[in-house]
Amino acid sequence: MPITLFNSNLFFLTCLSLLWAWQVMLASAFILSHYPASSSLASQLLPEWRGLLKPEWKPFIYHLVLVAGISFQMILLWINREVLETRDLLRLWKDYLIIEILVTFIWSSAAFKIIAYADHSVLAENAFVVLSAAALLCKGFYNRWRHWIKILKYRPVIILILCWLGWHLAIPVDLMRSDLGRHIKNGELILQGNGDVLYKNYYSYTNPEYPFLNYQWLFGVFSFVLWHYFGFTGLSFIYLILELFTFYVFFRCAERYSSWLTTCAFGLLCFPFITFRNEVRPEGISYLFCGLFWWAITAYQHKRLKSSYLFISLSILQIIWVNTHIFFLMGPFLIAIVWLQARINREEQQADIFQKLFLLLLGMCVINPFGLNIFLVPLDTWKESASFPIIENFSVLYLLKEKIMAYRNVSVYFLATLAMLGSSLIYLIRREGFRKYISFGLLTLIVSVAAMKTNRMIGLFGYFFIPLSSYVYSRLMQSKTVNFKKNMEVVLVAAGIIVSMSCNFDWQQRHAIGIVQGSNDAAEFFKREKISGVIFNNYGIGGYLIFHLSPQHKLFVDNRGLAAFPEDFIEKTYVQMQWNEDRWHQLDQKYQFDVIFISPEQSEWGLRFLTNRLADHDWALVFLNKETRIFLKRNAHNAPLIRRNEIHVPAKDAEDYYNRGIINAKAHNFTQAMSDFNKAIAIDPNYAIAYNNRGFIYANQGDLTHAISDFNKAIEIKPDFRDAYNNRAFAYQQLNEYGKAKK
Repeated sequence: MPITLFNSNLFFLTCLSLLWAWQVMLASAFILSHYPASSSLASQLLPEWRGLLKPEWKPFIYHLVLVAGISFQMILLWINREVLETRDLLRLWKDYLIIEILVTFIWSSAAFKIIAYADHSVLAENAFVVLSAAALLCKGFYNRWRHWIKILKYRPVIILILCWLGWHLAIPVDLMRSDLGRHIKNGELILQGNGDVLYKNYYSYTNPEYPFLNYQWLFGVFSFVLWHYFGFTGLSFIYLILELFTFYVFFRCAERYSSWLTTCAFGLLCFPFITFRNEVRPEGISYLFCGLFWWAITAYQHKRLKSSYLFISLSILQIIWVNTHIFFLMGPFLIAIVWLQARINREEQQADIFQKLFLLLLGMCVINPFGLNIFLVPLDTWKESASFPIIENFSVLYLLKEKIMAYRNVSVYFLATLAMLGSSLIYLIRREGFRKYISFGLLTLIVSVAAMKTNRMIGLFGYFFIPLSSYVYSRLMQSKTVNFKKNMEVVLVAAGIIVSMSCNFDWQQRHAIGIVQGSNDAAEFFKREKISGVIFNNYGIGGYLIFHLSPQHKLFVDNRGLAAFPEDFIEKTYVQMQWNEDRWHQLDQKYQFDVIFISPEQSEWGLRFLTNRLADHDWALVFLNKETRIFLKRNAHNAPLIRRNEIHVPAKDAEDYYNRGIINAKAHNFTQAMSDFNKAIAIDPNYAIAYNNRGFIYANQGDLTHAISDFNKAIEIKPDFRDAYNNRAFAYQQLNEYGKAKK
């Protein structure tokens, strides 16, 4: 057959080279548009590209264009699969596409990480040049990689996936926002023989006798031992290894249902879920044990594990589990659903084994310091207060309804993923009957409903998503051709790479192990100055204070919430004393507070309380950083400390005026809100968000000229301020200036 120009090697090389140049140009422009420190690089290499992309372009669009480039290359290859010059050439182009995907993946990662190093211009510019040269070199010598591609088997790929996941999960410990400090202190006190921490609200002076079951006590012991010998660096590293091992266990379970490439794809697709709550938490133990349980069950079903080993191993795990985390009931539940499946399939021997194992595991659950009361713990853990909701207990639909931005991407992705998994499973049940899918159907239903109802369960859904999706996909593909299956695997892997790079991943996040720099500054100041007296603290900082100050100092409240404090106390005391100044002074007289040790909160009562204390002459601000505020009462005991450390805030800090403006705006007191935003801007003329919110009030009052002026100022200060762009576009639309609205 004659070879036309369209099918020639030269044409393909030209097309693919142009596509690669397009991708390089796009990535370069994206970096330069978000990276002010790159002016020297822009003038030397790419001076004409700096304005190519507007700052409001988001990573989604960038990834979309990259995927389009790869997809177009795949289409070219597919159209010409039968008329290429030789079979070797066809194989060559397939290898090329694999390299294309890998290099694009590496290039995209590098592009976004360079933005995170904007304060280190030399490092970023050198990284940009080196990575660009390396990527182009790989593309130029792709044919030398052909033999390497052929031997690319299971181990290198899973190692790469684990390394990529580890990069996602490597987040420093933030004691200010987590429960880890309290768990470590629990373990220390338990090993010292203090039994009160197991049954009482040990750390509180307001409700010390309130009954509390410390059902996670064993996790505290593990955490304390690791912290004591290895510090926070060792603790966070070991927890990271535990998370990666958990992923590996679920990955191996999924391999029993489908090919390893399909499993890789679903492993990548689950990244947004398992990185959703990646702090050091006891639920990590539950994820691991769920994986080990499912692995043991499937190993026994495939006759790779004896029943005696099954009984012994799962019994030991259940005893550890019930003393570690609240998800311990997942163990008996997993056994129950496979027992039901075996009973329906009339596999009497397996059904008998699983029935006995289920009863044994229920008995193991009683081996804990609290006996049968442990089964009541889940009811207390998810208790909610109408005036004091916990965000980790919010449902996915509520997060979307309230437009909580930090949870939006993962919530939308969860619903889309659940819809595809659920519809596929329903299709299989309708096609083949429900008897084959009892266990998988029930497991999907339970973990999906749990994640839908409370977002803290999304991680559990994510891990089970790997074997569940692999199984459902393998059943759907049974009747398909080999070529169709291979093409679908490529599509799934490409989708997994894109999802793992974009959804629920902050490219500017500092990835490391250890502890957040500066976390201990406030506590060290407190100890160094030998501050004493009764402390008032807010909810979020409770775990931090327990770790640093207990048992020498008791606390007003901590972040266990309704699990450790009466609902009446939370609603009528803790919340109301921050809303109402009369209530605050009343409780100040009752408890005789000497110290206020708080972290900034976004709740309306928290903002109001902080603003009031800054204006209160009875209290002196003595410590201030991004995460904490320490006030001392002006009395004779604190007078020397105040003289040495008082921080004099001019009239009010800009942030405090801004916070009060937000409160007034939410209360529709727009005149006072405007005044607050004016004062915030007067103190800090570069306060972009204050300009934006003042512009919003102008627009609400019909003064669109001043509104647009404020939006322009906000954009000038912060060129990637999406809300300001949107508000300005809306204002232009109101003026019927649609051309300007599109800019």
